[in-house]
Amino acid sequence: MSDVMCRVEFVYFFDAKDSNPNGDPDLVNQPRTDPETGHGIVSPECLKRKVRNFVDLSFNNTAPNEIYIRSGNVLNELHDEVSKEDGPLGHMCGRFYDVRAFGAVMTTGKNPIGVVRGPIQLTFSRSIDRVEISTHALTRCCVTTSKDSGEGKVSTFGAKPVVNYGLYRMHGFFNPHLAAKFGFGEEDLELFFKALLGMWELDRSAIRSQVDARRLVVFKHSSPLGCAPSHKLLERVSCRLINDPPRSFGDYEIQVDSVDLPAGVTIEELL
Repeated sequence: MSDVMCRVEFVYFFDAKDSNPNGDPDLVNQPRTDPETGHGIVSPECLKRKVRNFVDLSFNNTAPNEIYIRSGNVLNELHDEVSKEDGPLGHMCGRFYDVRAFGAVMTTGKNPIGVVRGPIQLTFSRSIDRVEISTHALTRCCVTTSKDSGEGKVSTFGAKPVVNYGLYRMHGFFNPHLAAKFGFGEEDLELFFKALLGMWELDRSAIRSQVDARRLVVFKHSSPLGCAPSHKLLERVSCRLINDPPRSFGDYEIQVDSVDLPAGVTIEELL
């Protein structure tokens, strides 16, 4: 087991103010919410996309930190290219950061590579409290086509749906056995945490102008098998509303219980 890293779990908080952190394409890009409770939701795939973008910008899409799921890539052509290498699955893991971090199903095309189960898995992010969504009407001082202009129109209208404020919580898990199997190392894990802390800074847009990382609490075990159940550790991080209605991060209080930790477990607060 000397070549295997140790188990890790973490809690990640980020917030959104007058922004849409994850639109739902089935609902005209409205912010995702739980239809029963009204809590905001952000999918794991959304956060993985931000991590991919951060790594891509950091390394200019060069090996060993190329990005497999990247705009412009033709996956079957990549499979054809890599199939010529000795050990194509290992080559994919060694070349593409997101393959060895999150896994990939590479079974399409004439030269399927195989399947990688990623050592990093993320939960859906949920807001601590119910979120209120506002839809703001917008005016554009021009028209789309000459036909519109001919009909006497001088402007067009749109809408921007945003979360007024939401503090979101996500849990993550690192499996060291899968990391050893697919070549994911200590530097890769450090890069992942760096991406969580910095990815929103590079993702500003008209619809996501105020989405920010707020806290990152990491539980590290001294054993690859772990020293305590993950849910017991994650429950040590609590968050409560102190000002209602919430409109900023200061309206919440986050506490980390580090008293009487299980033997072999340490806590590291990266933010």
